[in-house]
Amino acid sequence: MVARGNTTDANMNVTAVADTSGGVVERYDYDPYGQVTVLDDDWTLDSDGGDGKSDVDNQILFAGYRFDPESGLYHVRFRMYHPTLGRWLQRDPLGYIDGLNLYQGMLSNPLYGSDPTGLDTYVLTRELGGRRPMRGLLTHSFIYTTSADGTVAHTYSWGNTRDAQNRGFWHRDRDEDIAAAEEDFGLVRLRERNNGEIVFVENTPFSRHRGDRTLDPYIEEVFEEFRNGPAHRHEWRPWNQCKTEAGDLLEEAIRRWREDQQAGECPDCPANQEPQQPLP
Repeated sequence: MVARGNTTDANMNVTAVADTSGGVVERYDYDPYGQVTVLDDDWTLDSDGGDGKSDVDNQILFAGYRFDPESGLYHVRFRMYHPTLGRWLQRDPLGYIDGLNLYQGMLSNPLYGSDPTGLDTYVLTRELGGRRPMRGLLTHSFIYTTSADGTVAHTYSWGNTRDAQNRGFWHRDRDEDIAAAEEDFGLVRLRERNNGEIVFVENTPFSRHRGDRTLDPYIEEVFEEFRNGPAHRHEWRPWNQCKTEAGDLLEEAIRRWREDQQAGECPDCPANQEPQQPLP
């Protein structure tokens, strides 16, 4: 019996392999970080004893990554991923854009973290004290959203200025953030016009896409709470600064998005998906 096609869930995990007649010949189950269990078509443990190897030599599994059963690692375009450790084995080629941990997988939260590219909600880093988007540890991180007309809608940023007690707080639409977001989003649109391909390295966007248009109102809602909340007005600390604040805002917005989606209170939210829309 020759396997011909894969079925996937909303997170691009391959859940089963089907033969030419559409019958399932093998199924897969995963833990949150991608450790795979191979099952027979009737959902019982693989008849070969649960050795973790596909009987039909299927290598595309968690998140659409290519799995090597001998090493137990996933081969991804730029790095190798270890599902038992829940981390990458090589440094992030984009540097410190997502934080200080260069080996962290899915922001250490696989229930919502991912690495797609697309439209509407982005996390971006720019030079300190400047307006140019850039990567690196010594950068300022913030969130920006876009409009249907292809322009930057708003930016959300912590710590651009401080109050009389030297405490940072949240801002919307600071000039330096808008300028960096507009430059970056121009690179995003250039990539889309080229069907997702990066034509020149210098034209690579600096941002990471984090959500589609349905996430925008949740970003705005959480921002208003954070801006007025005393817990988010504090001095800069290595463990609590612009990057962690941006991550906290994004995580809370996605949590609320998911709650409304599951309760049927977000009619525009796609069912059984995260608020993210990858490029073709």
